Amino acid sequence: MFKALAVVCAIAAAVLVGTNLSAGNAGAAPEIHVAVNGDDGASGAGYAPLATLEAARDRARELRAADPEEAIVVYIHGGIHKRDASFRLGAEGSGADGAPIIYRGVDNEDGPARVTGGVRLTEFGPVTDSGALERLPEEAREQVKQADLAAHGVEDPGTLQRRGYVQHGDAAPELFFAGKPMTLARWPNVGWTTIASVPEDGAEEAAARIIGYHGDRPRHWSPSADPWVFGYWNHGWADEHLPVEAIDTERGEITLGGEPTFGFRAEQRFYFYNLLEELDAPGEWYLDRAANVLYFWPPEDGNLETDEAVLSVLNEPLVEVDGASHVRFENLTFEATRHTAVTIDGGENVTVAGSVIRWIGRHGVTASGGANHRIVSCDIHYLGERGVHLTGGDRQTLEPGGHKAINNHIHHFSQWARTYRPAVHLQGVGHEARNNLIHDAPHMAIRFAGNDHRIARNQIHHVLTETDDAGALYIGRNWTERGHVIEHNFIHHSGNQHAPYRELEANALDLGEHVTLEPLGIHGVNLVYLDDAASGITIRGNVLHDGGRSIMIGGGRDNLAANNIVIGGGVGVWIDARGHGWAADHIERGGPWGMWERLEAVPYDEPPYSDRYPGLAELPDNEPHAPVGNRFVRNLLVNNEEPFGYLYGAEDYANLEDNAQLDGLAENARGLSPEEILDLARELMESDAARDIGFETIPLDRIGTVSEPFGASAE
Repeated sequence: MFKALAVVCAIAAAVLVGTNLSAGNAGAAPEIHVAVNGDDGASGAGYAPLATLEAARDRARELRAADPEEAIVVYIHGGIHKRDASFRLGAEGSGADGAPIIYRGVDNEDGPARVTGGVRLTEFGPVTDSGALERLPEEAREQVKQADLAAHGVEDPGTLQRRGYVQHGDAAPELFFAGKPMTLARWPNVGWTTIASVPEDGAEEAAARIIGYHGDRPRHWSPSADPWVFGYWNHGWADEHLPVEAIDTERGEITLGGEPTFGFRAEQRFYFYNLLEELDAPGEWYLDRAANVLYFWPPEDGNLETDEAVLSVLNEPLVEVDGASHVRFENLTFEATRHTAVTIDGGENVTVAGSVIRWIGRHGVTASGGANHRIVSCDIHYLGERGVHLTGGDRQTLEPGGHKAINNHIHHFSQWARTYRPAVHLQGVGHEARNNLIHDAPHMAIRFAGNDHRIARNQIHHVLTETDDAGALYIGRNWTERGHVIEHNFIHHSGNQHAPYRELEANALDLGEHVTLEPLGIHGVNLVYLDDAASGITIRGNVLHDGGRSIMIGGGRDNLAANNIVIGGGVGVWIDARGHGWAADHIERGGPWGMWERLEAVPYDEPPYSDRYPGLAELPDNEPHAPVGNRFVRNLLVNNEEPFGYLYGAEDYANLEDNAQLDGLAENARGLSPEEILDLARELMESDAARDIGFETIPLDRIGTVSEPFGASAE
């Protein structure tokens, strides 16, 4: 059953279901047991468990050699299974079709089975260093506690690196307390300050990296401080973390240790962080790398005696599957690595199911190449970058990779690199993102590229909360990346207008001078964004609520938007002919988008492309700059400020058939709850207007996560 805002992910109670073992394997599968108090010299039986995953892997290999057709279950007992390096599975660690090797967590009195790259910090005391006390704000000196990391076995405190947009630096250690990430001490504590001045045109070297700031906050910082800055330096869709090389408090300027990808724009937003002097609020922390000491002001509702504090330390994936096939990971908790929880490279039929993936510096799960990998019924949250990244298949032959992300709850992702790090990223051919619940992120929810992906029955909310010119679902800049189907999704309460800072505004929070909560919005956001000539995509049967533009066709061709319910917001459906406007030079042969090079990189005018995508072969001779062949059929448009919007004469190309525009049904569409939106959608589907245009019923009760084990009903 559809659950609007609930976490529905069956894990521990269902671990004995859904293993899909072959009916030919009579009797119980061979068992291997691993426990935190085990011994790798033991037998691996339940009464004599092994200590490490490596020992279990090797024992499983021996059992498979004796009987290759037998499934094997490795039971990983509850407790903390500390990792100092990746657990690696090569091809020799494979199971067989119908007889997988299953790594299954078993909850016990020690809780769930936790595969962790973190260190628990248990010894906190008062701040003792006089220099640190002097740097701390006066109100913080009695509140902040310190932990000696060397005493906890942490020898490498890591480093901060450039990250964001196209920068892919390593993650630094993070502090998690009572299950949540804490804030590296920053100013301002919420929101951003803004750029007061930018480099002059033509500035080079250091001069090109100097910007002005408002106010005099840096006067309070020690010369020994190591501040960093995070900002949207020019565009609202390109972020970057940068070191501060120098501060001139007399001129009110900072010199950055690098130049952002797109330079600077005056009044764009940024904040300073990694400053002991700004450790002035509960929930903030700071790591003195020279002394290897961590300083922490616990949250007001936190307790250092009873709440767990974990520092992510490992800078490798927790699990690396390289070439293995027919392997399952079930009911495990993967946590606290600065890298990625699980990487899958090659092989086939590797599944991560019913697991918790949390406190991750980079990505949750990545699957590259191979075929038919699945991430199913997992709770994936507090990630520095992506949730699930699936790539595979052959774009020359359109052979699908068949990877799937099904029935996952993915939230609070893209927390460090805050743009282009979606909950689900599909690349290649023939992957699926279905029945997922996705929410709370600054930028996009699902990004897709390649061919023939299916994005279906997902519920998405509270994304796009601090970015501009972005889409909850996004693709762009390639005529040949066709065949995608976006159907039966529910996208609501997304965009800057639904950002958490709106609650702060409502509470009249005193932010202080030169602090803003507002993004510098120039272009607005979109719910389904077919950007820069994206073509050949079907958008049908979705419920879209309060989009700046709910459906955006940005100059592309041969797209179909049919049978959607669009409630509230700015423009219901936007179509532009940017190839006849500002993007004309970009689409030209040799232009910066490389459109013709990408067209000719695949056999676009030969089978299977010419069979699968009929409009593509004729593109070069059929107004390539124009939005030819887009159709908008049987859509219900309710209380939009502008039901259809056009630019550069796109209305001359738009084919509109049997759409209904309705007003007055929801005067405050923005204020509707998810349940009220769905109730209105049901009312609309039963209306005379829907019957008149032949509107097809959307299966609302099948959208979102399901409670069956590992998403059985979502198959």
